[in-house]
Amino acid sequence: MTQQLDGTDTTSVALSTAPDRRVPRLTLPGVAELAVYVVAVACVVWPAILHARHAILGGSDDGRYYTWLGWRMGRLIAAGHIVPLHVPDVISPFGYDLRLIDGYLPSYVSGVYNLVVGPVLAFNLAMVTGAFLNVFSARALARRLSDRRLVHCLIAVAFLTAPSIGLSVQVSLLPLFWAFTVPLLIADALDVAAGTRGIRPVRLTVLLTLAFLCSIYFLVFGGLAYGAIIAVAAVRRREFKMPLAAIAAAGVAFVLLLPFVAPRIRFDRAEKRHGAKTELLADSTLYSADALQVLAQPTRATVRIPRPHAVDRALFRLPDTTHALEFTIFPGLLLLIGFVLFLVLPSPFRLPLAVAAGVLWLFSLGPSLKFGGDFVWTGAHGPVSFLPFRIVLSVPGLGALRAPARAGYVLTGLLAAASAVALDRVVRAAGSGARLVVVGAVCAGLLVTNLLIPLPTVSTNTTPASKRAFARVAQLARPGDTVLDVPADCDPALESYQIFHRTAIVGCAGSFAANPWHTKLVAYTRSTAFTKLRCDQKAYGRLTTRPRPLSPFDGADVAALRSDFHVRFVVVDRKQLTCASVTAAVAFMQQQYRSLGGDRRFEVLDLH
Repeated sequence: MTQQLDGTDTTSVALSTAPDRRVPRLTLPGVAELAVYVVAVACVVWPAILHARHAILGGSDDGRYYTWLGWRMGRLIAAGHIVPLHVPDVISPFGYDLRLIDGYLPSYVSGVYNLVVGPVLAFNLAMVTGAFLNVFSARALARRLSDRRLVHCLIAVAFLTAPSIGLSVQVSLLPLFWAFTVPLLIADALDVAAGTRGIRPVRLTVLLTLAFLCSIYFLVFGGLAYGAIIAVAAVRRREFKMPLAAIAAAGVAFVLLLPFVAPRIRFDRAEKRHGAKTELLADSTLYSADALQVLAQPTRATVRIPRPHAVDRALFRLPDTTHALEFTIFPGLLLLIGFVLFLVLPSPFRLPLAVAAGVLWLFSLGPSLKFGGDFVWTGAHGPVSFLPFRIVLSVPGLGALRAPARAGYVLTGLLAAASAVALDRVVRAAGSGARLVVVGAVCAGLLVTNLLIPLPTVSTNTTPASKRAFARVAQLARPGDTVLDVPADCDPALESYQIFHRTAIVGCAGSFAANPWHTKLVAYTRSTAFTKLRCDQKAYGRLTTRPRPLSPFDGADVAALRSDFHVRFVVVDRKQLTCASVTAAVAFMQQQYRSLGGDRRFEVLDLH
């Protein structure tokens, strides 16, 4: 059936008025398509997947944190907490509120995997699960826009391997790799824009809820894209009541998510009352996209294309010689070219998708505009905040949205939809035979530039010797005993050792947004004994502290650690011993208390 929107013929757009309820049959083309998806997923995690039992996918400490988180949630599930909301033995004696973390669902799935396999393999399986979810959700989006299998396959692989999404695997960001709700939200919005269906409140509620449980960024930016698309449709058709159903669905989703939303709002208010800045403006300025970053292919790309100096400077990099810790909103050449082609071809979706893509690109720039690595407007106190993202930070509960560049995940989904429409036209024009093979070959060549091989990995930082020492802690620990890592600076990888020693931990947790810095963790910085074991005297996580005169660490400090935080075991990390005062404190403890063993990096001391 031909749909007419603003006078444009849409016979080439495969949006049917009724769902196809035929049972799919397994065919040779279908098997070949599935094989392509398996190969594409393998490429995303290659060659690390060959060592999936002991090598954590990705090249950052976040991998260790999410490995621990899945393991800890698995233990809670096994203990009967089917929906665990609190970890009592982290940030001791305060505990860790799981309702405040970003990406509850992926970590929960990792926890379920932990019921049957080890922690490292469980984390890696959760990554692979996210990859397949991304593939099939992008394919579902392409099916709404084309009836050609080649288009479905190309768009699914393009979305999965898009550098803006694939870099999440490179830096072990499990929640952000679970981007499957993005194509589904866009597909639903396009159904409404085409007039194929009205807004389905129940489905939209479920999608918004799932988006939040994968990452707050998918809810905020995915919802923004959905709203932009249907807003254009409402104006076109002069159906201004249309958004009401979407608002109602968002309201129901908000109610369903209150167990997560309410604690976040209370948390922010409590932190603010104690002097915290809950609107992370400086962070969001730092982690914002450059105006040219959409063109910036990651340095880790297997097949590099030449890029101007300004585009190279648009990449955001953290200090790392392997370029694993590098961020971009680059969607890949295929989706960029497909989007440009889409803009010049007549399509009923041109305006809604172009508007939505423009809005998401604008929000990815954060509160201040940066072009070619330089801010275009600065004042006496740094970059001037004048872009719309500044409004997002002022919304209660969203002040911790510190990475506007993550709007690039949704931007990639919008470009995938636009490219599906453009590729459908190209494939139809090619017909069949040799020309179709040429089209497929050219598109495959463009997709090769998305590859980020080899995938770096990290280990648990343990050896058989340190594992034996940690096992001794598990054997000797009594209820209430805790472990302190020394130096006692805020180390995001601290929790991962709990997998081996199974004992409560004193110190910050990996997700800074879930740490009660000013309401509770300030107790660490006020403790003289704890402070003597910190090398960084100017800051503890997000707490700014002032150096103060301290006497040498002695037995009284050990007694204070025992009475205040129930510290019985100390894990000395020699790699992090960078200051003389803490080195001297470690020497004192080594002389006075017994060692449970360790290796060249770690030594475990029993203060009992």
